[in-house]
Amino acid sequence: MRIAMIGQKGIPVTIGGPENFVREISTRLVERGHRVTVYCRPYVFADWSKFLSEEERASVRRREYRGVELRVLPTLPTKRLDTLVHSFLSTLDSTFGRFDVIHYQTIGASLPAFIPRLLTRSRIVVSVLALDWQRAKWGLEARAILRLGEEVSVRIPHVTHVISRELKRYFESRYQREAVYIPTGVNFAQRKPLNLTRKYAIQEEKYILFLSRLVPEKGAHYLIRAFKDLSTDLRLVVAGSALYEPHYVSRLRASACPGVVFTGFVPEEEMAELFSNAYLYVLPSETEGLPHTLLQALSYGRCVVASDIEANREALGDCGFTFASKNSRSLRDVLEHLIRHPELVAAERQKGIRRVQTEYQWESVVDEFEHIYAN
Repeated sequence: MRIAMIGQKGIPVTIGGPENFVREISTRLVERGHRVTVYCRPYVFADWSKFLSEEERASVRRREYRGVELRVLPTLPTKRLDTLVHSFLSTLDSTFGRFDVIHYQTIGASLPAFIPRLLTRSRIVVSVLALDWQRAKWGLEARAILRLGEEVSVRIPHVTHVISRELKRYFESRYQREAVYIPTGVNFAQRKPLNLTRKYAIQEEKYILFLSRLVPEKGAHYLIRAFKDLSTDLRLVVAGSALYEPHYVSRLRASACPGVVFTGFVPEEEMAELFSNAYLYVLPSETEGLPHTLLQALSYGRCVVASDIEANREALGDCGFTFASKNSRSLRDVLEHLIRHPELVAAERQKGIRRVQTEYQWESVVDEFEHIYAN
């Protein structure tokens, strides 16, 4: 089959969940004999290729990654127009590409999906990774457009795919239409020794880790407030960046106390080291689809503390600990308890590994998509 993927910023750099999702399924589909084109935004290669290996950079220059064609089209790189403009141009391009399947990756990107549905024989799939209109960064106009994108993601495609059971219940209850549940997957890696001691002034098992995009809905500000009230020699590592949230990042830095380390964007090798050696991983998010970084933390055998929103509870299963969402005091109490009781932290490690190995296998995910595409 010939498959186009639209809506992600690009691969192989994994800036966020959609990019990681597309990289993992597109490369595996190519290994199974399919032809996959991933539409990319030019700034991804201009600004983020420094985090790639030399082999990956050479691949990007050829506009190919592990057999996947990388199709680069222009965009308007602003918070409100980036996804919409690039998705529209990618849709027009794909309409003349004779694809068997055109697969959109977010509800915002799916707005132009009516074009190939009307003008081509391509099958249309939309993946809903989260309810994007719930994100705190959007104003009223943007939320109205994303609400429209949600309608489109149900009414226009041949298949609406969701990554969590919570999202499946939401769509089927609200729209009385079937949504296909396929979760994300996790790569299983060996723990890596910590070589970042000098760079970030941290030691093995002596830091709490937050690793995600620095946007308000991920809740790093709740964690920084909670950390201020702790009496501990642990450090807090805040790893991640944001394309369009400089004011929020500035506020985080200004509110931080001694002991908080901001790393900015971390490449995959550093990410693996940070996950491998953290005492705790904390995700205080206000809204999620199915949080991939939480699953990554479990795969490295980390004890996870997360806000008690439904998506986090679904990802954790019987693992980890939760606190009241948007409540820094509740988070502080949980952290304080786990710092005092390291035996509770140690008991979580194998549980998390077993959970992701059982529930979140990439090959099983690709089996499901191959079945959807073929039908």
